[in-house]
Parts: sequence; C-alpha cells; structure tokens
Amino acid sequence: MADNVIICLTGTGNSYYTAIKLRELLGYDEVLPAPLVLDRPSVLGNPVRVGLVFPTYYGMPPKNLGPLFSNVLSDPALDRIEYLFAVTTCGLGPGYSLKICEQLAMDNRIICSYSGHVRMPDTYALLLKVPPEEKQKQIFDAADLKLGKMADEIREMAMRIPPYRPGSNLMIRKYIRYCNSETQPRITVDTGLCVSCGLCEAVCPRDAVTIENGHPVFSTNCENCLACYHFCPQKAILLKGKKPSLERYGRTLTGYNPDYRQGKL
Repeated sequence: MADNVIICLTGTGNSYYTAIKLRELLGYDEVLPAPLVLDRPSVLGNPVRVGLVFPTYYGMPPKNLGPLFSNVLSDPALDRIEYLFAVTTCGLGPGYSLKICEQLAMDNRIICSYSGHVRMPDTYALLLKVPPEEKQKQIFDAADLKLGKMADEIREMAMRIPPYRPGSNLMIRKYIRYCNSETQPRITVDTGLCVSCGLCEAVCPRDAVTIENGHPVFSTNCENCLACYHFCPQKAILLKGKKPSLERYGRTLTGYNPDYRQGKL
C-alpha cells in the first residue's frame, strides 16, 4: 500500500511531466493516472499524502476533477489522508482552477492544504500557435526551478490556499454546469490520412474517441484538450475552422507515455 501518491490528469502531457517531476523531487511512491483511478478506485489504496496535478482549460480544471473528489476521494474508507496538495499546469495563468479545486474539496469535506501553479507551453492550438522548441525549453527550465521550490514547501507540508478572485463563485457555478453539459468536439479527421493506429483513442483522457470502421469518432464527452490532435502520427486529426497545419506539440520534452490511460507510468 503506497503512502504517498500523485493522481495525474493530463491531455497533451504537460501535467504528466509535472506529476513525474514532483514524484521524483518528493520521493513519492507512484503517479496514478486519473482515468485509472476513476475506473478502479481501489488502485489508490489508502494513502497518507495525496497530490493532484491537472491542466487548466478555459480558466477551469478538467471535467474529471469533479468526480475524482465526489466518487473517489470522498470515500470514508480513505481515513489516513493527512495532506492533500493541488498543482495546475497552465499556459497563460491558472485562472480559477485552483479556487474551483478548493471548493470541490470543501464540498466533499476534504481539506486541500496547498495549491500552486506552474507555467508550461500553451498547447491550445485553436487559439494560439505552439511555441517553438527553443521557447519550450526555456519554459521547461523555468518550470523545473519552480517545481523544485514547490516540492520543498510540499515536503514540509506547508499551507497555501489560492487567493480569492472576484467572480470566483460565478466561475464555480459555471464549472458545475460545464461538467454536466456536452461539449462539441472542435476536431475532425481526414480519413485519407488516417491509418487506424488507434493512438487518438489511447491518449484521450475522457473516453471520447472510439474507432469505428477504421477511423476515430469523437463524442460529446470530449473537452477539446487536443491530445489526439497533437499526437496523431499522420497529422490526420484537424481543427475545425482552421487551416490544416503541420505544427504539433511533441512528446520529446514531456516524455509523455501514450499508454497513460492504462496506468503504465
């Protein structure tokens, strides 16, 4: 039974990198992928210290964070947790992610003792261009420095709560509506380029991709994290309303494992 566990929610791999880095810095036992924990809560065991690492989407946490609290972490059988921390990865800023996370914890009678954010390359290609590789390396170097400082604080079980921001209550309600709504995928597939490798289905953190008749089909369970877009080896997945582009966010710097959902971290 692991005493120190990090649960990772990730799309394009930035939070994956962050979770693995924090595990190394803190000496924690393991990193568990959130989809696996949601599917089989028993894999979490009964830890003493728990970390949550997740990306920020549209100024909010991913949809899976809500059920992670309500369906897993709120279980009375998890009676050994002494310390829970949350770290979000973001491009421009954390928005309301950490405040929403704090509220989700409180709603389930859980204390989130520490909250922090780390800037990573912005991969939301629907709005922004992926930074060039040299810029990515600079962002990663800065992230490593910040993660080192955060690890020192977490190791000492420091307390840090996210500051109140005007509109927090409104954004918390918006997040709840967002979680209960369907999302229209903003991606499509060029069936002429697709080779039916299934990687898009493997990397999707929301079970929103299925392979039908040899090609991916995207459901409204999608939250447009764009993992499938960035990792398609044939560049067959395209953005709706955008000109086809060869620009993608690779796995060289993050070390992202395509078998993430299967728990092979």
